[in-house]
Amino acid sequence: METKLFTNTIMVNSSTQTAKTLLENVQNILKWDYEIVEVTPIGAHKFKLYRKHGALNQQEIIKVEVGRNEVSYVSTMGKVEYRVIWTIDEVNATQTSLSQTLYLEKSVLTSLAKVISSVVQNAFAGNLQVLKHLCELEEVA
Repeated sequence: METKLFTNTIMVNSSTQTAKTLLENVQNILKWDYEIVEVTPIGAHKFKLYRKHGALNQQEIIKVEVGRNEVSYVSTMGKVEYRVIWTIDEVNATQTSLSQTLYLEKSVLTSLAKVISSVVQNAFAGNLQVLKHLCELEEVA
């Protein structure tokens, strides 16, 4: 059972396809999440992520699930298991609404996570800002 922690949303000056393409390829996470230091493919739509020392999940497995207007990252094998659902909605041909929603799998850390959720939400929002800029740069390229 999952517990929803928060949703962050941002307007991006790029097409939905640009945002979706960047999110589908987890290797791109190295460009917008500076805590991630290595991404290793381990199977179809599965990757092993390595983070800087001090992170709660220094290593984890990410499975990528792609829908029509969503990309989900399902994290397992770390201290905290979670799901990030990226929702990609077209506002117009050159503008996209991009949302990230974080769900935690039930664990002993769920109670603690609710207490520190604003800190986690701010960290995710910072990464979302970097992803926005990356999408906009890709759109121009």
